[in-house]
Amino acid sequence: MSAPTVPGASTDLSETEARILRAALHVFSLKGRDGARMQAIADEAEINKAMLHYYFRSKNKLYEATFDHIVHKFFERTAARLAAAASFDDALRAFIDSYVELGRKRPEVVRLLLIEHLSGGGTLAPRLRRLYDRPDTQTGHLLHRVEAAMRSGELRQGDPIQVVLTIVSCCMCFFVVLPTATVFSPEIAEDLDGFIDARKAHLFETLRRGLT
Repeated sequence: MSAPTVPGASTDLSETEARILRAALHVFSLKGRDGARMQAIADEAEINKAMLHYYFRSKNKLYEATFDHIVHKFFERTAARLAAAASFDDALRAFIDSYVELGRKRPEVVRLLLIEHLSGGGTLAPRLRRLYDRPDTQTGHLLHRVEAAMRSGELRQGDPIQVVLTIVSCCMCFFVVLPTATVFSPEIAEDLDGFIDARKAHLFETLRRGLT
């Protein structure tokens, strides 16, 4: 058996590590860190518990590695899209698309992010800080794009932090209430992809009008 890679080295994961992280993401997103059990993660990954501990020595280390993987797979890509955007409009569209598509394609990631935020964000926050402190990703921070757009006159003056919190909340939190929304509006479930596409367009138009 080869030696395990360093947690967070998401670009060089073995097949077993990738399977473990997928299983961990699934279990953590349902149970949270405190409620998750290593045996349940091993069962989900279809390996024995001894192998799970070989790759990740403890539940805390596995939880941290799961967030290293999320930051690498999602937040780095989102930062790159924002950094490459030619205008604030392009950056806003990229941000909305990244977050909404995450909720559409990887709902377990959104669930885990919400659990992490509700528990204080102690695992995610320092990883995001390290990401956005890197010289190559600083311009990919939504706060940076909002502040720059306010300075240039693209956006009206206001509190950039409030703007960022509003954008992030609008992009992520509607997935929390979506199951209830389908109860009162069953047509949503009949064409969920169409509704989500319309949601992205609505978010852009509503946020953009509110910021100018």
